[in-house]
This record gives sequence, C-alpha cells and structure tokens, in this order.
Amino acid sequence: MQPWYKTAFLEQYISEFNIDTSLFKSIVEIGSYDCKEALTFTKLFPNAHIVSFECNPKLLPQCRINAAKSERITLVEKCVTDNLDNHLFYLPKNLDGTASICQPRFLYDSVEVDTIQMEQFLSDQPIDLLWIDAQGAETQVLNSFGSKLNQVNTIYCEVDVSQIRYCGGSDESQVLQKLSSFTLSSRLLLNPNESHLILNKK
Repeated sequence: MQPWYKTAFLEQYISEFNIDTSLFKSIVEIGSYDCKEALTFTKLFPNAHIVSFECNPKLLPQCRINAAKSERITLVEKCVTDNLDNHLFYLPKNLDGTASICQPRFLYDSVEVDTIQMEQFLSDQPIDLLWIDAQGAETQVLNSFGSKLNQVNTIYCEVDVSQIRYCGGSDESQVLQKLSSFTLSSRLLLNPNESHLILNKK
C-alpha cells in the first residue's frame, strides 16, 4: 500500500477518470493548514489559480511562506463561515490539524479570527474545484456559498462519518444531504470515522 498523503485520493481520481487537469482554471481551498496542498495544486492543475483560506494564527506564518512560492496562489487569512458574527476559533491542545470554528470535545484554547462568507467573496466565475478540510465545519462552509454553490463543478470534502469530535459539527450524512445537487463520484474511508468525498455537479 502506498503511503498516504493529502492529495493521494484526488490524484487517484484524476487518473481513474482521465480528468484533463489543464482545463481547471479556478480552485478554492478552505482549510489550507500550511498551503502545501496549494503548492501541489499548482503542479496538478498547471493553468489554475488557487485561492486558499486559513485563519489559524499558529499556521499563518508557514502559509505565507508557502503561498509566496507561487504567483498562482492567493492566501486569504480569514475563516469561512455562514455566521459572520461568530469570530471564535478553537485550537485543540496536543492535537495537530484539528483546529475548528466548532467547539471540540477535548481540551482547547480559543482565539478570535476574521470571518468571511463565500457568497460575498466570490465573483460569478465558475469554480472548477472546491477543496474543503474544515474539521467539523463543513456545512457552515457550504452554507456560506449561498446560491454560488451552483458555480462549483467538483468538490473534494474531508468529513467525519459520525460527529463525535465537535459540538454542533457536521457528519457525512449531513454533508451529502446538503450536496444533493451533486453526484458522489468517489469515496474513500481513510479510517472508521474519516471519509473523503469527491462530488460533481449533476
């Protein structure tokens, strides 16, 4: 079995369905972590511009370093949500990669961050790929698009199968219900409670 890395399943999907990645012009990445995936996107999609959203103050210095390595990456230092009045962001202790706008069921610190709704941010241009790694906040992210979710062609979403990690967080069934206008093209169960979904507009 090949070692797991964040874009492995996406790359497998591209190969299996013979996707012409040169046709992708616009990619939105929500939950960029360190912008390393954004750099990978610049290689996988040679003609695409990537807009990466990250708000975790502990991660932003590395995000800035990596985003600066490509003119095709724009880093937006804000939290994507459907509730612009909620600025509280949770930083779990000793659990790397689990920060969220949803309150964790484990020890955490919290900070206030800037927020943004995608419906306000986006123009009317199509989005070829939407990548979501939002740690329980998937439905909040999707709700923030409003009617502009119709502009998205393909969605890659990492989501918990059952929501046991965050209070008020999303689970896989809720995400699929929200995305009923999309077709589930591929699914990977990485572990018993972590599902990776690739969906395409019907």
